[in-house]
Amino acid sequence: AGRAEEQQEYRNFERSWWFSQMEEFFGADQWSNRALEEALGAEANGLACSAATAAVAQGLAPEVSVVCALVAEQAPHLCPVSTSTSFAGIDSLRLARLAYAIRTRLGRSVSAARLRAAGTVSALMVAIEEAEADVSAKSKQCGPPTDMGREYTIWFTPGQHSPMGSWVLRSDEPIDVAAMRRALAKLADRHCALRAEIQDPMHYMSMLFDAAALWGLCGACLEASGLAVARLLKRLICWALVRTWPRVRCGTREQIYAARFPDAPAAPLAVYTSDADGQPLRAQARFERFMKATVRGIKPPFQVSIFEVSCRLVDVWAWAEQYGRGRFAITRALVGGSCVGLVYVDAKSREWGPLLGPGSKRWRTPPYRFPALFFVPLSSGNPLWLRLERADEIHLCYKEGDQRTSREHHAVAYRAAPQRDAETGGAPTVVRYMAITMYHCFADGNCYMPLAQDLFALYDAERKGEDATAALPPLVGPPAFELLERRFLDTVLCRPTPTRVSLRGSIFRYVGLGYGHSFGFEPAAVALLERAAARYGLPFDVALLGLLVCSQARADRCERVQFTVYAPMRDGAAEATMIGLFSDWRDVCVGVDLELATVLGTLLQLFHTVQHREWLPFNALRKPEATIVNVQPLDMERRSHFQHLGENLWWGGDTFREGPAARAERMDWARQPLTFNIEQQDASFWWIMVDVGNTERQPSWLRCFGEALAQAADDLLLQPLAKVHRPFPENIWF
Repeated sequence: AGRAEEQQEYRNFERSWWFSQMEEFFGADQWSNRALEEALGAEANGLACSAATAAVAQGLAPEVSVVCALVAEQAPHLCPVSTSTSFAGIDSLRLARLAYAIRTRLGRSVSAARLRAAGTVSALMVAIEEAEADVSAKSKQCGPPTDMGREYTIWFTPGQHSPMGSWVLRSDEPIDVAAMRRALAKLADRHCALRAEIQDPMHYMSMLFDAAALWGLCGACLEASGLAVARLLKRLICWALVRTWPRVRCGTREQIYAARFPDAPAAPLAVYTSDADGQPLRAQARFERFMKATVRGIKPPFQVSIFEVSCRLVDVWAWAEQYGRGRFAITRALVGGSCVGLVYVDAKSREWGPLLGPGSKRWRTPPYRFPALFFVPLSSGNPLWLRLERADEIHLCYKEGDQRTSREHHAVAYRAAPQRDAETGGAPTVVRYMAITMYHCFADGNCYMPLAQDLFALYDAERKGEDATAALPPLVGPPAFELLERRFLDTVLCRPTPTRVSLRGSIFRYVGLGYGHSFGFEPAAVALLERAAARYGLPFDVALLGLLVCSQARADRCERVQFTVYAPMRDGAAEATMIGLFSDWRDVCVGVDLELATVLGTLLQLFHTVQHREWLPFNALRKPEATIVNVQPLDMERRSHFQHLGENLWWGGDTFREGPAARAERMDWARQPLTFNIEQQDASFWWIMVDVGNTERQPSWLRCFGEALAQAADDLLLQPLAKVHRPFPENIWF
């Protein structure tokens, strides 16, 4: 009887977990300040240098000061920067931005791989001096790229012939549409990927896709056999694959865009003030639905869409909930007779504050599942977020206090006098969103940085009437598609080059049901983990990946963790400034000894593997059993008057009251036995999203993994030399 009761209790526990525990959050509440100060030092609660701290050490030579200033811009936590400063812990995104800044300001090209190898500012100065002659020589030999009318043979999967997730930016200032159109025209002329079109029907790709994957597995065997007939057969198959592979042609900007965008100059820019039904965009809900439908339906290869949302906020609003009711007003703040912004005023509670957008330095991230339009720092010290759900409906999220555990209230407010004239409050407040969308077959997630850098440098120059092309570093070397074609040909010809393509195919696939789970790292926890990673010279994204390795090894009780990571593959001197599908799958193996492995040792081993590119192209035969890892950092740098937004500010709508998402009764089909997505939500919030095949790993495994992840984060902060493999506490029930 006791055994039956225990089994029933476990079934009830597992059912409760299944429907109510789809997300877990890591904050900083579980760590005491004293323990953190002992482990990380007195500055455990802050990363960025204070205002009193100089960004660059004094007494440096002018050129060295410029380089130190560039490093300080990309990695503020390294301040003050001197020649002996080590930047080994800068992540790949900041390295790419540093390489771009060096090219722009110093006119010298240093690859991301060379930056990683340099390690210190003094070594970086040597690399820059050595790169000067190389860049000038390449410029003389290659000159500007000539890709007009050329056809290329590049690799992409049939599923990648679709729009990527859009990069969405917001501006609270008017957009100079004419200057933006001219900037986009120059941007398209500069990058071949923005003028590309597929010449052959896509079903050709579907036929050849699996044939190329099989050839990638067996082609090398023919060469290794030593038989003359085998080598002849290899050359024949290579010739057939290359000749029949679908071509991508680079045309002129007018050929690609003139028919769809007739306004001169022909540039892929569309401006929307109303939706597909002709209804004006006056609230967030309608705008969000329309933007998602618009970006999903763009034509290849590229489009920029501007959405103008006219918000009539100035009015008196009333709300009523179970816990009370009240009124507030939104009015204009006037200084010298000129409007300088909007102000929230609640006469009953005597709270007031300005309405701030994401571009403000005082902006605070809203609670998860509440895509706010404005943030209000109230005079009482409490935060408030506003969302204009519909033209006459505002959703409010009010927090009592500034702590993570402070109570949050959600309310819905309507205009107190809806019969009043629609023009009440004068001219509307116009909020402008810009969505940048590219087809995945011509770009990857790492293209945002070079695309945004070039676009907004050109836009600012056009607005000021300056020479726009002088604002950009020159393109050095062959066009992006020529490099990608070289990688594909190296693969087909079975050349053992490190940049060859991993031909994946669809023959080998995983078939099974699975379930998902998400782990959220809140800003306070992210700040502490960034501090710990910087202390040991680890990039933050590599540190998160290392925590996953430790957790999986402990949950699986194994000594070798193998996974496939979607790597940027942009190690060339000019590749960080190119637009193209450079990212590719690479197989990584990390040893985690059952007796000796420590958390810090495992993270350092992983960093060494990533830093020195000790990985192999993806093996398609292992796809049904592969663990896939995708790391997606966000470039949140403000450019011109635009602020890059995370998906939490424009995707999903207001579901705050509904609470966390619940799993369905039935499982969905899983993509792989195990998939990790490490995704940055905004400047200070990260997610680890896990998809698990139920056949290989039951829900009890995921609970074990979650506990291992929490303990690995604790160990990195407080006891980095703790063993990875150790028994779990007896009071935890998986």
